[in-house]
Amino acid sequence: MQRRIDQLQGHVIVCGFGRMGEAVCEELRAAGRDFVVVEPEQRAFERAIANGYMAVHGSGSGEEPLLQAGIQRADSLITVADSETENIVISLSARELRHEIAIVARAERDSDVRKLRMAGVNRTVSPFRSGGIEAARAVLNPHLTDFLL
Repeated sequence: MQRRIDQLQGHVIVCGFGRMGEAVCEELRAAGRDFVVVEPEQRAFERAIANGYMAVHGSGSGEEPLLQAGIQRADSLITVADSETENIVISLSARELRHEIAIVARAERDSDVRKLRMAGVNRTVSPFRSGGIEAARAVLNPHLTDFLL
């Protein structure tokens, strides 16, 4: 698998393979984008492998897993760890290793956004805010078809 990862160019690194990370990977696969999962938890790492994804076992907050995932050749990194602190540290590590990489990070609260921006994140996403907006739109626009099947 490492040989396959070493051949990637312009790929996405996804740090965290929980519910949100799995959804990110499904979207990337559907779009035909190359990506590598970086996951510290053994069970989640094995689940990523079982889904056919290239993966590195380790934390994205560490230099070595990011290097193994090809951060020097990647064009973007998405960090969707469950912890605000972990997402900040991953972002700082990624920015230190590759200054020009685009970083998207999960933000649980509005106060997280400012801290993530200070850590070098280009864009934040909030699953709770996005979910709330979608729920309100479903009520406000009941004629729209549900895109989550």
